Amino acid sequence: MSNRAPAVVERMADPFLSLHPSDGDLLHLEDGMAIELRVQDVTYRLAVQLDPSTPSGTAGLSIVHDAVRMRLPAWVNLHESITIDRRVS
Repeated sequence: MSNRAPAVVERMADPFLSLHPSDGDLLHLEDGMAIELRVQDVTYRLAVQLDPSTPSGTAGLSIVHDAVRMRLPAWVNLHESITIDRRVS
């Protein structure tokens, strides 16, 4: 089944970037904040999820339907790749 199928899309959680709270502090990000993350020339609109179970110095990207083109493993400098999404949801 495709993750683009309507029945699957409606059940998928909203995409998020998981960070350890200390990394969120370093990046000046708050839990639930909307950001844009650029990976391999694609920009993803995500929510920040601060989670103490995410190892410090790493980030987790939830499965987003557009990520099927992403080559893994993917390495990014979060200081350079994140912008705060100023659009109103």
